[in-house]
Amino acid sequence: MGLCMSSGSAAAAVPAKGQPASTAMVLLPMGELREYPRPATAGQALEDLVDGDAGWFVCDADEMGFEGPVAPVGGAEELRPGQMLGVNHASRK
Repeated sequence: MGLCMSSGSAAAAVPAKGQPASTAMVLLPMGELREYPRPATAGQALEDLVDGDAGWFVCDADEMGFEGPVAPVGGAEELRPGQMLGVNHASRK
């Protein structure tokens, strides 16, 4: 997802030791980290984040490699607690 720093508080996004995560975290292109409680979908997060601009997509950080194309998460896919996602420009597909 490039070289960027999160402007959000990482400590606030990490659950207390032994506590399961209750939100999915979405990293925006400018480095801001947003949390989404259940139920939320990738499409809802994308709509909130880029204001309907079709040039962006959501991807699962666990599925990303260092090189090559990045697969988008389906808009209807429900975000899972503890999941880390990123918003990328369509040119990264």
